[in-house]
Amino acid sequence: MLIVQGALLALWLNPLVPPLLGGRFSGQIFAMTLVSNRSSTLIDGHITISHLIWLDYFYVFQFVCVLIGLGETIVVHCMIRSGRDVLAVRIDSIFRVLMPLIVYPMSTLGIILSAAFESVVIGPIFCLLGITLPILAGVYRVRALQREFEREKARLSRALAAATEEEIDDSSEAPLLRDAFNLFDLDKNGTIDSGELLKLFSSMYPSCPRSHQVAAHKIAQLGLKHNEDGVNFTAFDDVILTWREYMIAHDPDGEWRKPRRPKVMPEVMRHGRFSQVVEAVATFRNGKSTSADAI
Repeated sequence: MLIVQGALLALWLNPLVPPLLGGRFSGQIFAMTLVSNRSSTLIDGHITISHLIWLDYFYVFQFVCVLIGLGETIVVHCMIRSGRDVLAVRIDSIFRVLMPLIVYPMSTLGIILSAAFESVVIGPIFCLLGITLPILAGVYRVRALQREFEREKARLSRALAAATEEEIDDSSEAPLLRDAFNLFDLDKNGTIDSGELLKLFSSMYPSCPRSHQVAAHKIAQLGLKHNEDGVNFTAFDDVILTWREYMIAHDPDGEWRKPRRPKVMPEVMRHGRFSQVVEAVATFRNGKSTSADAI
C-alpha cells in the first residue's frame, strides 16, 4: 500500500517542469513493477503467478490504481505539449488530491471490507462509489474552474485593451497588469509562458487580422529577452504596453477590440444541397407546430 500511495503522491510533482515530470513517470512505472513482482512467486528461477485468491485481487487492484495515476500523468503531459497548459494544470491540481487522498483509500477500504465480510456486494459497491463519485466531482470542479478562468480572462482582456494611460503605465505596478499576470502564472513561480501571452493578445483584440500575427509573435518574444525560462512581471508590463501601442497605431478606431464576426456561409452552401436540407427541416418543424396548434 505504501508503494502505491507513494506513486500516487508523485502526482504532486509539477508537470510543467521536465525533470519533475520525468520523476512522476519513473516513480509510477517503478511502482507498477514492484506491485507486479510482489504478486508473483519465484520458484526454481521461474516466475509463476499464484492462483487467484483475495490477496491476488488486492495486488491487481493496486496495479490498476498506479496505472490510473500513470494515465493521468500522460494525459496532462499531452495537453501541455499541445498548448493547453491552463486546462492541464486545472486537471492536475484536482486529481493530485483526489487520487491519493480519496479514491485510493476508499477503494482499498472496499477491497478489505469485501474480504472481511466475505461479501460480493459490499466491497464492489464501496469501491465503485469510492472511484465514481470523486472522479465525477473532480470533472465538475475542473469545468467550473475553467469557465471561471475564461470569464476572468475575457474581463481582464477587455480591461487591458480599453484602459487609459493613467490606469496602465510603465512607471508603477498597475493592479490591472498584476491581476492579468497572476491569472496566467499557473504554477506561481513568477513567470508565464510566451504562448499564454499570444492567447492574451488574441483576447484583447479578437478581430485583429491574421496579417498582424507575425508582429504579435515578435512582441511576445521580447519578454524572453532577459529570461529564457519565461516572462516575468517586468517584461510582461513592457510587452503589454508595446502590444497596445502597436494596436493603437494600426487600429486607431478600436474596431479590432470588437468580437470577431461569424463567417458568412459560402455561396455554394447557401444555394446548394445544404440549403435544401435546411429548408426541408424547417418546413418539417413548421408542419409539426401547425399540426399541434390545430389539435
